[in-house]
Amino acid sequence: MHSALASWTIGAPSALHVKLASVPSPRERDWLRALSRAGTSVTWESDHVPATATTVTRIIDPVPTWRAAVATPQGSRVVLRDDLGVIDSAQAANFGARAVLPSLQQRLGATVNGTTAWAAVRDSVVLKRLLVEGQAGWETKFAIAALQERGWTVDALTHVAPGVDVREGAPADPDTSRYAAVIAIDTSATLIAQNAGPYVRSGGGLVTLHDAAGIGPAGSPAVVLEKRSNGTVTAYRSGQGRVLRVGYPDVWRNRVADRDGIADPMAANRAWWGDIVASVAHAPRISVRPERTIDPAPLASLFDRIGAPSSAARSVSTAREYIVPTYLLFAMLIGALLLEWASRRFRGER
Repeated sequence: MHSALASWTIGAPSALHVKLASVPSPRERDWLRALSRAGTSVTWESDHVPATATTVTRIIDPVPTWRAAVATPQGSRVVLRDDLGVIDSAQAANFGARAVLPSLQQRLGATVNGTTAWAAVRDSVVLKRLLVEGQAGWETKFAIAALQERGWTVDALTHVAPGVDVREGAPADPDTSRYAAVIAIDTSATLIAQNAGPYVRSGGGLVTLHDAAGIGPAGSPAVVLEKRSNGTVTAYRSGQGRVLRVGYPDVWRNRVADRDGIADPMAANRAWWGDIVASVAHAPRISVRPERTIDPAPLASLFDRIGAPSSAARSVSTAREYIVPTYLLFAMLIGALLLEWASRRFRGER
């Protein structure tokens, strides 16, 4: 198309119609728009270009990970890539595809039918500490261990006996200036319970395990995130923050259990805790300017630059609204009555 655009620029035709197999590059779209602005009637059509858009965001986690979302028609084959090459592929379900990426170089591309939508991470996150509080036991011990192994800096307050506490780090009243999220293991988490309402409503994240279900403020209707035979994981908003409640007991057993063919239960448990905290954590975001060209919604950009496809315009222009005049309906009714009367007369009926 590049050579054709160059020739059209030198000797611009009065009208040109382009049949596309894929969305032109951003530069070619701008070139077509310039021709249109210079007086050339530019139209286009395509039978193979799907509406595709992609976005990628940094997940709130010490392990660098990104969440990618691609909007495209159901059943489309989506190929994810970065500047180093292909990452993975998937078939779109419902309205698109989603993926969690352990690494990403500068930007993410999603290719569907030869058209690639490019998105870049536009911000980074500032990770704060976590606060974990609960009675001395397996649940508290393994929760702290999993989060520290994940890379989080944890302040822990473990209640050994009445008046006897073990402190790790410098546990303090929950505040969004210090903590990304707080985790209440059981009802002994009084430090968290006393401050959970203001903390969450100001943007903080609260996680409660089975025995701490009563701690924390109420909020919007809960959404089920995970479901098992012995309980569910639900989340809801309260003010500017989020509350996540783990409804099944003995979460610590996931760290040592050998079931469902999990090769490394400890790693799976760390990843589970990472997802739990990331879904509610408060982390200020810092804007990052993309270093490479991005094009997150190519087809939408094409519509913006040179308008809708001509086939769509024709389908609209050829649509007609036919209204039968009242006098014609009356004449048809009288004619039908006369035919019925004549038929009866010919049959000898009165």
